[in-house]
Amino acid sequence: MNNKQPETVRRGLSGVMSKVLAALLTAAACLVSAGVAAQDVATLPRLQATALNGDKVTLPDPTRYDAIVLVFGFSHKSADQTEAWTVRIAQQYSAQPRVAYFEVPELQGVPGMVKPMILHGMRRDVPAGQQPHFAPIYEHEQELKKLVGFHDEADAYIVVAK
Repeated sequence: MNNKQPETVRRGLSGVMSKVLAALLTAAACLVSAGVAAQDVATLPRLQATALNGDKVTLPDPTRYDAIVLVFGFSHKSADQTEAWTVRIAQQYSAQPRVAYFEVPELQGVPGMVKPMILHGMRRDVPAGQQPHFAPIYEHEQELKKLVGFHDEADAYIVVAK
C-alpha cells in the first residue's frame, strides 16, 4: 500500500474505516439473515471478470457466498482508497468463506492497447495473496456509477450485496 499520509492520519482513518466497515457488514448480515438482498434496492449488474491470478469470477455470485463486498474504483486516483478499504476488509473477513470481497477497478474507458500494460502493473503491485480478490472489469461503467452515486473519481465506492 502506498502510505503517503502521516502515521497519525492513517491510524485515525483506519479507526473510522473500521467503524464504517463494521456498520456496513452488520447491515449486510441483517439483510442476509432476514433473507433480503441489498441489491433489492438497486440492482447490481452481473459482472464477468478475470481476477489477477487468472480465476474467472462472476460478481455477485449468490450460489457461492452469503454476502459479497465490492470495492469499486473508477480511476487511478482512487487506488489508495480502494486499496485501503480492501486491506481492511481482508483483515476482518479473509477467514470467512461465506463472505467474499473484491477490489474492482472499472477500466471500461481505457484504450485496448493500454490495458495489458495496466494489468501488468497491477499484477506487479498487488501481492500474490490478494490477486484472487482483485478483479478488473471492462463494462457497465455508467450503470455502476449510477448505482453507487458516483461523484468523485478519487473516491472508493463500496457495495455490499447478497
